[in-house]
Amino acid sequence: MKSAKAVFKNGVFVPLEKVDIDEGEEVIVIFNEKREGLDQLKIGSNEKQAIKELFLRLKSKIIFKELRVCQTGTGIEIFIIVEENEAESVRKVMEEAFNIYKELKVHLPIQVISTARLKKWKEQGNEIYENIKNGINVV
Repeated sequence: MKSAKAVFKNGVFVPLEKVDIDEGEEVIVIFNEKREGLDQLKIGSNEKQAIKELFLRLKSKIIFKELRVCQTGTGIEIFIIVEENEAESVRKVMEEAFNIYKELKVHLPIQVISTARLKKWKEQGNEIYENIKNGINVV
């Protein structure tokens, strides 16, 4: 028995190296079921790279508690959770998101939310609270 690495693209396993097997021959595919971090999201590598870049840049610009990424029906939404008044952080966050857009050509839909607002949404039973908490925490 031999092994070969492959990627899953458009519903098909594509070998990453030359394989010497007959067309139509059965193979066994072994893969990890649990994805971690941003790999849980069904987005492209450019988007993942843009999110990582945003996280790295914001670490030196603002103090934030969490950076959460939520999968939506049409893509993703990013929530930056800050301890203080969100208005103080919005400008810096949006500047970095715009810089990333100019460099990587990736639009990042972002909301800056204070922990106080998040707590209020939790107390109200607001659906958006659950969406945020079920999102991927990048921090």
